[in-house]
Amino acid sequence: MRIENISEKFRLAVVGIDHPHGQIYRELLKQMWETDVVAFYAHRETERQMLQEPFASRPVYTSISKMLAEEDFEGALVLLPNNEAPKVCIELADAGKHVMAEKPVARNGREMRAVVEAVNRNRVKFAGGYAWRFDPIAMDIRRFIQEGVLGKIYSVETKMITSFVGGPQPPHRNIDHYLFKKDISGGGFFNWLAVHWIDLLLFFLDSEVVSVAAIVDNVAGKPIDVEDGGVAVMRFANGALVSLHCGYYIPEGYENSFNIHGSQGWVRWEPFKPDLHVFSTAQEWTAAPERRSSYSLKALYGLDFLRDWMTAIREDRQTVNTAENALRVLEIVDAIYESSVKGRRIDIRI
Repeated sequence: MRIENISEKFRLAVVGIDHPHGQIYRELLKQMWETDVVAFYAHRETERQMLQEPFASRPVYTSISKMLAEEDFEGALVLLPNNEAPKVCIELADAGKHVMAEKPVARNGREMRAVVEAVNRNRVKFAGGYAWRFDPIAMDIRRFIQEGVLGKIYSVETKMITSFVGGPQPPHRNIDHYLFKKDISGGGFFNWLAVHWIDLLLFFLDSEVVSVAAIVDNVAGKPIDVEDGGVAVMRFANGALVSLHCGYYIPEGYENSFNIHGSQGWVRWEPFKPDLHVFSTAQEWTAAPERRSSYSLKALYGLDFLRDWMTAIREDRQTVNTAENALRVLEIVDAIYESSVKGRRIDIRI
């Protein structure tokens, strides 16, 4: 997906340097011929030291209002802690700037709703940082479900397990990182990482979550004030039952899985791995009801989700990752936390 037939490059400001995903985004932007990064915002001017060419020579601002006054740009990529991102997204939208913000964007649904209102009020394009929707395997799974290959979806069991809090890798697992401070991040694993799988569930099932029952906790007892794991069970409006098991439970790497079962078949997928296993009794699959596919993944789908936002701006269409979708994800996370605190199932208004 590219911005075609343009006379000028897309002028982009990057709001945030010292972010867990900052370097990943900068590496993606290096590959985007259609984009000109004109300026950066940082909490401290010294963060400039983290920038490498072709970005090291770009101006670095410590004031959003000054950057808006002095720089000419179409949109901004916001990479800030959850307690800061909503205010900045609103300020940018009120200035008429299009916004892409790294997930989850806010600490909770209430803060995200204010962002949605600002985006709609100013008629700017917004995209949340949920790149998995552009993974080729994920897109094929959604297509199989939409085409009826699996029939009526009965259940999904999904898991995301990753490295210990306080472990050496990656650096932002450090106990002192703001990701593990509730007043800054709003929550722990479910707010930072589980949101990816919650978003994919919405993408796959094309249905709304109507109720949640969950238990989350600081299982390892580390000196943090957010959860390091938990289990959530969700009922979707289409009748599907979903279990989500998450936690910082292993020394390194990830243990990921999606097992989707329907009336006519099933799907097995381990994200980050190149294989997809599908079985179907649908008539079109009679000749080969069980199929295994191997994908030559190059992890370039991050480019596609950035380009979707930029293309949506030029074509005046909706993005794949809308502000409303980011709100839906956070409202589900809110319900997960509420269920755990109250010890009962929480219904979600659609």
